[in-house]
Amino acid sequence: MTVKKVLAAILIIIFLIGFSLVVLEAQPKLPKSKARIIRLRVQVISANNRTLTVQARNRTGKLFAAGKWIVISGGERESLDWSEARNFIKVGENATIAFTIMRRNNRTIPILLALKQGNVRLVRYIPRRSLSLLISKRVRADFKAIVMNASERGILAKVGNRSVFIIMAGRWIKAGEGSTSWSEVRGLFSPGDKIWVYGRMIILKRSLKGIRAIVVPKTVINLDTGVSLIREQLKR
Repeated sequence: MTVKKVLAAILIIIFLIGFSLVVLEAQPKLPKSKARIIRLRVQVISANNRTLTVQARNRTGKLFAAGKWIVISGGERESLDWSEARNFIKVGENATIAFTIMRRNNRTIPILLALKQGNVRLVRYIPRRSLSLLISKRVRADFKAIVMNASERGILAKVGNRSVFIIMAGRWIKAGEGSTSWSEVRGLFSPGDKIWVYGRMIILKRSLKGIRAIVVPKTVINLDTGVSLIREQLKR
């Protein structure tokens, strides 16, 4: 995976897992020392070149959305300005959003961070220098772990007393059979299975729902069943 794809994957995982997710209150009072990320199910009312208008709990509000976005749709990823990214959103339909609230000059400004609607996902682009606020370090991954859960996006596993998320979505080469997809082999990894993982690991500065690291693997072997997967390289 390229650096851009790795960063996109990290952003998506952070959105899907959520960190310090809370429920929106009628009048949220945010502590100055700690920004909160809020996830909410809404109905999309409209989207213009700068804002997204949504309705939830009989209340309508606008969120600031201008800027660069990573759009994931139909298995493809694109980096687009909000003025183009908003065209992927269906007005009148429900969506799940993640946002934070910024205070400026005694004003409260909701900032849209991510949106999921059907098979479409939008995640606000975060520069690599900003990701350093989340990432402690990047190291080589070469470890054994115990599978806790295998989802459509990857494997939640236990390494000692720490939880890691292994990004598995995409194409793989299965030893003895050839090219396959994670959705086709996901069922071959069950809770309790011991696996060996080789690739790159991103250590997070703080736990995200108990997860301390995100792994971008090149090779994954199920030591209990013998299933061996090697990440399929994209053709240039």
